[in-house]
Amino acid sequence: MQLRARLQQDPPGLLFSAMGADQTRQLRGALNSGLVHEADEPAISTADGLPAAPAAPAAPTGFAALPLYGTSALNAGGGMNSPTNELDGVRLLDLPWQVQRDHPAVMVYPHPVQAGTADMERLYALGIDAYRVAREVSRQPAGRFQLDGVTGRLTVDFGQGAARFERVEQPAVFKNGVPQAVQQ
Repeated sequence: MQLRARLQQDPPGLLFSAMGADQTRQLRGALNSGLVHEADEPAISTADGLPAAPAAPAAPTGFAALPLYGTSALNAGGGMNSPTNELDGVRLLDLPWQVQRDHPAVMVYPHPVQAGTADMERLYALGIDAYRVAREVSRQPAGRFQLDGVTGRLTVDFGQGAARFERVEQPAVFKNGVPQAVQQ
């Protein structure tokens, strides 16, 4: 495989996947990546303890040792994720609406009765936060405000200078085939 040869020639410090879950599983399989387990309390962790073994487990080597990061495209949502552990340990950023259903900002809004695609769920969540931002802008047209939104932590500034909008998404990590929110 050409990618494998290139990675062996110039080894990266991590892998980033901007692909969907199926393509990332294929990439991981093609590179023969195993699961990456980290120490108990890193900033972003798989939060999985190492399995009990009579001898210390061997440290991952080669491509299996590379951390794998991805976008929210890895999270198909609505139970569409693989029930297997093929993506376990993969880190991603996604909306609290998708990975943190017990978040106070998420719990106050109704979820659609029929589960749609993850993209439709994200669009619905963006609509919720767009309404909340528009309401705050009408209250403070020249001010700065923050919202703990269903799409992430939002900071909006219409004060002096150019208008500024910032959104910080929720970090998550796959465990047992499902993305789980990582506490910051």
